[in-house]
Amino acid sequence: GPTNILDTLSFITTSATNLFNISNSFSQEINLKPIKNVSYSTNKVVVTVNVEKYTESTIEVPVFLKNKPDSIDIQLLPEKVTLKYCVGLSNYKHVNSAQFVVTADYNEIIKKMSNKLSVTIKEYPSFLFNLSSYPSTIECIIKKE
Repeated sequence: GPTNILDTLSFITTSATNLFNISNSFSQEINLKPIKNVSYSTNKVVVTVNVEKYTESTIEVPVFLKNKPDSIDIQLLPEKVTLKYCVGLSNYKHVNSAQFVVTADYNEIIKKMSNKLSVTIKEYPSFLFNLSSYPSTIECIIKKE
């Protein structure tokens, strides 16, 4: 094809393929969509889809309070939250609490004028999905000396 087309080409799309009720891994040939004035060395690609059974699990992790002034002593209730997630069976045994970072933001107390803080899951293994936190809010108690 012409250089001005090939120089700007970063990908080639495939024809649409609908897949339903997939329960096993498979490979399938899919046609490449044509581009005007461009010819391909092949008109198809092989797409492999790996299917894996998964399970739901939970793990308890500590909540870290960010933006807390050093001059204030604060207790979080609860100090830990339970995260619920889905994971492929091949990764199930690889999950541990050190892989998670869960935070609450002290600035939320000032913004909302409330001692309830939202829990945010900041870091987690990329192979997990459908993450949720229980509880999704925690209470912040400011201790006075």
